[in-house]
Amino acid sequence: MPDHVRDLIQRLQVANHAGLVEISGAMALHPRVLQRRLAESGTSFEVIRG
Repeated sequence: MPDHVRDLIQRLQVANHAGLVEISGAMALHPRVLQRRLAESGTSFEVIRG
């Protein structure tokens, strides 16, 4: 999952739409669900976004 989030951030950053809400929406997830799943993978949205 972190790799998928990283890929979406890179693609959406070009259009300046790489926030948690936009990325979770692109993945059809609630933002909190995305945060929990990333935490389960040992990372966070903030870490991936850099």
